[in-house]
Amino acid sequence: MKKMPYAKPCIFDEDIQQVTHVLKSEQITRGEVVKEFEDTLAKTLGAKYCVVFNSGSSALMAAYFALDVDRFCTLLTTPITYVATCSFALIRGAKLCLIDVLSNGCMDIKHARQLCQKQSGRVIFVPMHYGGEVVSLTAFLDGLQYPNVSILEDAAHALYAKDSDQNYIGSCMYSDLCVFSFHPAKVMTTGEGGCVTTNNPDILEKLRLFRNNGIQKKGFEYDCLCLSGNFHMTELQAALGLAQIKRLPIFLEKRKKIYALYKELLADIPHLKFCEINTQETSGFHLCVVLIDFLELGISRMDFQQMLLEKGIQTDVHYKPLHHLSAIQPHLFKSELEVENAEHFYAQALTLPLHPDVQKKDVEWICTTVRDLILKPQVRTQM
Repeated sequence: MKKMPYAKPCIFDEDIQQVTHVLKSEQITRGEVVKEFEDTLAKTLGAKYCVVFNSGSSALMAAYFALDVDRFCTLLTTPITYVATCSFALIRGAKLCLIDVLSNGCMDIKHARQLCQKQSGRVIFVPMHYGGEVVSLTAFLDGLQYPNVSILEDAAHALYAKDSDQNYIGSCMYSDLCVFSFHPAKVMTTGEGGCVTTNNPDILEKLRLFRNNGIQKKGFEYDCLCLSGNFHMTELQAALGLAQIKRLPIFLEKRKKIYALYKELLADIPHLKFCEINTQETSGFHLCVVLIDFLELGISRMDFQQMLLEKGIQTDVHYKPLHHLSAIQPHLFKSELEVENAEHFYAQALTLPLHPDVQKKDVEWICTTVRDLILKPQVRTQM
């Protein structure tokens, strides 16, 4: 049976050759390839500095460390995100205040501004560029009457996306720092991996310190300035990243065309609609999320996913809201939990396969299967 994963890394012979070359070298970690990858990322995204890590989650941990997040901070972010977006900030004692989303799953900036101006202490604002759609930081900052705000962009979905001024996400034009993930499901991959970009030299030094067990070296001596861990990216990962980053424009263009074909073939189907894309920004096209009214169809999303899986089509849900997660609930400002749109979005969201290896015939097959399951109840009863 034909199978189609919802996400898949796109690996070429050149990628394998570059990794093999490093594997045969004398240094497979903490070498010049990592430095070259960092410099290439910074130059590509328009930031002064870049520090790479062994995962996107490690990069987020380092970012919160660099911002000195503690129990006197309030973290403002969306409930429609992965738990790693907030987990380390909460471990460090911050409280979580959730911002509702718009109909496309992206953060509601108006609600973000309202919540920010209600706070009395330091705020860590974490816009998550959901699905590759860009959160407008200029709209958030415009006339904001709250000076004690640090901005950390979670751009795990938004590599090579641009804001309305055509700045690449990661340039940190309006933020203190920006975090990316290179997980195999992302636009490009290093196997596992992530990075933080910034224009602040003090933040740069803290990121490097956190990555290296808190160790600061002076000649043959060293000291441990903070308790951390080893979060280094290997030379092998960096070699793969250097090969992949050359294809970012190609990857993005392919994703854009696949998304457009989905939208064309799934148009005018009752109980199904697409998340709107803001044309002022350039999306990263990380996800293809459709909203299906499963309640109106009289079927659970889980059953719908299982029927697609039996046809060979893997889907996913991005994401179970943070406030539904047991470990998150003790850290919430429950009195300010107003996320009705997020609940509605989560109830209907379904992620369809989107990656460069998806062909036109694959999209046609997926769309025909989805259409039949929605429009022909007898198809569902036969499965």
